[in-house]
This record gives sequence, C-alpha cells and structure tokens, in this order.
Amino acid sequence: MEINHEKLGLPHVNILEWHLDEPVNVWWDKRTNKRNPNWHAMTSLTMLISWAIWNERNSRVFHHKSAPPTILLNIIIEEAKLWSIAEAKKLGALLERE
Repeated sequence: MEINHEKLGLPHVNILEWHLDEPVNVWWDKRTNKRNPNWHAMTSLTMLISWAIWNERNSRVFHHKSAPPTILLNIIIEEAKLWSIAEAKKLGALLERE
C-alpha cells in the first residue's frame, strides 16, 4: 500500500527541505505559520502526528511491537477524523472527503 499524504491535505514533502539540526521551535514555526490560512488545522495536525509518533516510539521501546509506516499513517488519519468529530472543525477541512 502506498502512503498517501494527500489524505491529510498535505503537499508533497521533499526530504531535502528537512533540517534535522534545527531547534524544535523553528520546526514548529515552519509547520504552523500563521500566514497560512489553515494554520489552526496545521497546528492540530502537527500535534496529532507528534503524538502518534511518540506512541509508536513507546510501543517499540516498552512493548517490542512496531507498526509499519502505512499502518501509522492510517492511525493518524483515523485519529484526525475523530478529532474532527470532536469539534476540531478546521482539522476536518484538511481531510479528504470520501
């Protein structure tokens, strides 16, 4: 199964644009820029993705279980749908309509 980042309303990400040595606050600011009309949604999505990755990390470290990236993406998409239902309406606007 191919990972479809477009399901989350995200543009294609070029790995060469990522700078792993930048501080967290710079990383956060780039993803939640207030000049973006969807900055509220991107803030929620950034928190959701960070939380999912943290949970996956804990699962690997403490339970010796891991999920492939496609499963992790599906978990993020399903969680985003739940957040949308729970009044994160701007996040819901990023989700692909099925």
